[in-house]
Amino acid sequence: MIKFLKVLVLAMLVVGLMTSGVMAGTTAFRTSTGATTFVKAPLEAMGVARTITLGGIGTSGGTGLGANNAAFSIFPSQTINSGSLLTVTFGNAGMPVTTVVLCAANNDAAVNGTPLYSLTTTVNQTVMNFLIGNTVPSGTTMFLTNVAGGPNTTAPNCISSNGALQVTLLPTTSAKIATMTWTAYAAGFSGVSIDTANATANFANIAKQYSTTILTANNSSIDFVNAPGNGTTFAGNTTLAAKGTVNFVAADFTGGLDGVGNGLAVSGLISLQDTAAWQAVSSVFLVGNDIGCSSANTYAIANGAALTGTVNIAVPTSGANNFSGANATSQPVTICVSVAGNQVIQSRTITEQGTVVVTGSGAQQQATTTAATLFTWLPNGYQGIVTYVSGSSTYNTICFVSNQSSTSAPVTLSVLTTESGATLTALQSISLGSVAGKGTMRVDLSQTATPYTYASSTETAGTATTLTGVASNDRYTALFNVGANPSSVTVNCIQADPAGSKRAVPVVVPQTNTTVPYVY
Repeated sequence: MIKFLKVLVLAMLVVGLMTSGVMAGTTAFRTSTGATTFVKAPLEAMGVARTITLGGIGTSGGTGLGANNAAFSIFPSQTINSGSLLTVTFGNAGMPVTTVVLCAANNDAAVNGTPLYSLTTTVNQTVMNFLIGNTVPSGTTMFLTNVAGGPNTTAPNCISSNGALQVTLLPTTSAKIATMTWTAYAAGFSGVSIDTANATANFANIAKQYSTTILTANNSSIDFVNAPGNGTTFAGNTTLAAKGTVNFVAADFTGGLDGVGNGLAVSGLISLQDTAAWQAVSSVFLVGNDIGCSSANTYAIANGAALTGTVNIAVPTSGANNFSGANATSQPVTICVSVAGNQVIQSRTITEQGTVVVTGSGAQQQATTTAATLFTWLPNGYQGIVTYVSGSSTYNTICFVSNQSSTSAPVTLSVLTTESGATLTALQSISLGSVAGKGTMRVDLSQTATPYTYASSTETAGTATTLTGVASNDRYTALFNVGANPSSVTVNCIQADPAGSKRAVPVVVPQTNTTVPYVY
């Protein structure tokens, strides 16, 4: 019974030692420039492991400096006896294949300290176990190094002013913080912790370096009010839409790694889509540094046959106003759109998606924005689409354009589609004259468009315009544009037949109660 009690008391004593409060030491780190802030590393380059060098800033020495210039300085809170085990653990980082020395620093950073243990690591090794070869009194500074310590040495030594440490940041597909912590265990491999870092040392921030965003989105008015008032130009009688601006940025990773410095090739790409399929657009071009839309400033352009589907324009990587991903740079890029000036401009939105293209060994995580509206084009007058018109004069369509404003307004007609597939270039912005203020214009549609006006109770036919290419058995849709406030204009249409019947023909107009423009 007595023997059993002795064993029980001894077991309780061991458990008490293992679960009692552990003293807490501290850790400090320095970058290769002496800074104590995060080393920054680009996520875009972390498809492979990247090696960084910490500490070793080469002070001239002096008393009291200890290992404060080394990569990692370990400050134990109590004496660590010879034979104890010091375990160093990295998170999201490891070691290259190298010889690592654990040193006890001399009080003078320029004087060689005491090597406590050295070991050879394997690739990306995350845990290192150092068997302490000498007793380390409380207050002594320990540090790690794996870099030759001076001009006359070819192997790591314990001069803390040269106490650099090469560490490998492990591959990752998401933002991470690289960390280091340590724990000291009592001699004899008992597993009893006697000292540990009071906090994890965070030493590297793996984050995206490159980004792109829309700086300026713009609206333009398709002009049906001012001369020439036929919707072929924007307000101000210009063929240039209001510009949009996109910015490409390489964040400041000074003191750390950067993508270009790690062999990556970086460039910008602008992708544009048009809800009107680039109708009436003659060219899209880029100018640098958020300047005006001038051909003299143009450095990338797409036009003609290239204006179909998604239009991709690369931002130049050399010359003036380029973006090549150099550290701590940004490049605002102005996007300009020009119309031909000989077609009525359809309402639309043009969206932009910017991409920072990253290529090279270990490249990943290209920065791509979600497509967002860059341009919005709306008429400053009325638009109404007549959904069904017959080319036959026997089944002609009669429309009534009413203007409730106090001033006259120009009226134009455009043929949007034909069943026969007729060429429509000549059927855009056909002038029908003007509708008087508080007046009504009648328009008869078949193979011709004929306006009628009323004055003194008399209806007078205007000049009929032949819709070249529209056959008598054709069917088509037509667009009325009226140069007045849309709220003051109405268009109503009917179709007649030989029997004298008349049927209403729908006229659709842009919704005014939706955030999605150009829904009719």
